[in-house]
Amino acid sequence: MGWGQQKGEKGGKGKKSSPTKAERESVSGPRQEGTIVEWKGSFGWIQPSKEIKHANAHKHGGKVFLSAEDVSDELDGVGAVVNFDLYADSSGMGATDCKNGPAPVQKPTAPATKGAAKAAGKGAGKDKGKDSAKAGKKRDAPEREDISGPRQTGTILDWKGSFGWIQPSKPIEHELAQRRGGKVFLSVEDVTTELEGVGAVVNFTLYADTSGLGAADCKAGPAPAGKASPPTKGAAKGAAKGAGKAAGNGKATWQAPEPAEKKQNTGKGKGKGKDERTILHEEPLIGTITEWKGTSGWVKPQDTIDHPLMQKQRGDLVLLQTDVEAEIEGVGAVIQFILVQEGTRLLAAHVKPAE
Repeated sequence: MGWGQQKGEKGGKGKKSSPTKAERESVSGPRQEGTIVEWKGSFGWIQPSKEIKHANAHKHGGKVFLSAEDVSDELDGVGAVVNFDLYADSSGMGATDCKNGPAPVQKPTAPATKGAAKAAGKGAGKDKGKDSAKAGKKRDAPEREDISGPRQTGTILDWKGSFGWIQPSKPIEHELAQRRGGKVFLSVEDVTTELEGVGAVVNFTLYADTSGLGAADCKAGPAPAGKASPPTKGAAKGAAKGAGKAAGNGKATWQAPEPAEKKQNTGKGKGKGKDERTILHEEPLIGTITEWKGTSGWVKPQDTIDHPLMQKQRGDLVLLQTDVEAEIEGVGAVIQFILVQEGTRLLAAHVKPAE
């Protein structure tokens, strides 16, 4: 797990190396839930919410090791509730695919993804035997017409193994919207992430065909806010070059000020309303968007920021979609921002393209 030399061990040639990923043994079962109780920059420890039944679970006081490489979602830091899969190695228990929030409720009626549906379809086809021939040749699917506009949000009401129905959260303004009682059709072929099943909140794009409205590119969770979501590197290259020239090439080191700081109670962030924001630098700084994951990402500042929290964040700043105030062209785009602190993290706020 890579937590290194334990107390009492001696260095030298006899030192035992940490377990590698190849030595990991995946532990089957539902996703676990716990709280981050400690973080050391590149690794930390999780206290599970429930007792883990495994031969190695007693090691390290029942805590689970977490490496930064196994974090697949933005986490709030020490005290954050997380969910994760388990593995075991010679050192104890470890967490992988660690995400923010409690573990999802296990529901038996989850729509399968494309790959799983194809495998299941082959097996089911064999069981049907000769009777399947009675149905004749499969009818071609109606031709689709994509409907432009923002992504929709809805709830899965029913699932029939390879298709189901979504109840939109808001009425859809379309001439076919009233067909099927206002529900939207969903095929397993249009499911692009794992869904929790009937009752799950999902977001999707719309299409229309002769039968009514359908959902495409269906993903778990509500639709992202309407602000610009940075797309791919390719779309951003041209703007990034021009903005980079305007921003200048000079490097500097910015040091965090003393406590005479201005407070900003914006209510932005993750919507928890717990932490007040502190403006650390009122003049705009310059940075580059290095990563984007739908509603949040990371910014690499142009100038070195001398602040204790920067090491924890690997030298990058958190970027939330709610802090984007103008259209941004995506990963690689050069931006200007105001540096703020919110609890135990540093963020880029009031984000705009670099002037």
